[in-house]
Amino acid sequence: MKKNISDLLDAYGDPNIKLEQAAPLSSERIKELTMSKIKEENAPKKRRITFRVMMAAAIIVTLAVSVFAAGSGAAWFQDFFAKQSRSEMTQSQIEYIHKNAAEQAQSKSINGYTVTLDSYITDGSTTYAKIRIEIPETSAVSGGSLTFEDGPWLMKDGEPIGGASTTWKMLEWDEAARAGTYLLRYQLIHVTRGDVQTGNVELVMTNLVSTDDRKNYLAEGSWQFQVNIPEAEVLELGEESLGKVEVRTEEDETIEVELLQADMTAMGLRIEFREPVNDTFYYLMGVKAVLGDGTEVLLRAKTFGARDSIHWMYLEPESPTPLEEVMYVEFPGGARITFNMAE
Repeated sequence: MKKNISDLLDAYGDPNIKLEQAAPLSSERIKELTMSKIKEENAPKKRRITFRVMMAAAIIVTLAVSVFAAGSGAAWFQDFFAKQSRSEMTQSQIEYIHKNAAEQAQSKSINGYTVTLDSYITDGSTTYAKIRIEIPETSAVSGGSLTFEDGPWLMKDGEPIGGASTTWKMLEWDEAARAGTYLLRYQLIHVTRGDVQTGNVELVMTNLVSTDDRKNYLAEGSWQFQVNIPEAEVLELGEESLGKVEVRTEEDETIEVELLQADMTAMGLRIEFREPVNDTFYYLMGVKAVLGDGTEVLLRAKTFGARDSIHWMYLEPESPTPLEEVMYVEFPGGARITFNMAE
């Protein structure tokens, strides 16, 4: 049954359309206004972005950036060194890590075993590398038993450089992913001053094996990854610090040693000294670097040795330390030595 538009309007009034009592509208005008209202309501609406919406979007973006940063190599090393030092790092130490940690994701698979160089940080004296190893689901080995028959080595022109002291250990194993995170700590320098490495080198590791059965290759072949070692800043022992100083040994014995040479980078301190008894080596404990704000950074002995009557020791700070922050190094017993920036 046909209906007039006026009949519909009588039954369903639109309160938004005002009808002036002094001038009643015709049915044609009412139809025109109603159709215009319908078109207006069905038309696409332009939305104005409010301040709250913009702030919410900004927060989401910030959180996304924060999540990405937390997974970066710099953030990982920041967390690693913070746990290693068991103390809060200074802002300058954190900035040094974020400036010098190199994100990589270099990867290679052999026989279903994938080795990835995730990231590394180095100052020319010591290199720390985060390495991920993924194994096939069919592999019966456990993550903690993975190692290499040869290496890891840092090499230049086909020859190993440094390696006087290395550490290789698993930090975490994800059974669901069949993958583990491993740490490589690699000491680049040797005994004498002047062998700090710079430029492009290769991280090389050959033949993946299990420590339970080193004769059985899990993956036979070589993994090679590129590592760049930047020009390192070096502090040299000031002339006023040369000579004899008293230090306390781990046996709580006070002895007098003659300091011959010392130099320091952000990630290592090397000292050479002569002891009173040539056939005795005193292992120095409790050496620390004191920063400008009073922060004390413990220096742990990593390697030591002797040539004739000359003894040497290589120590590393618990976390990388910018050299411009170092005021002096203090030995157990209170003796202090100062440094000058090398030219």
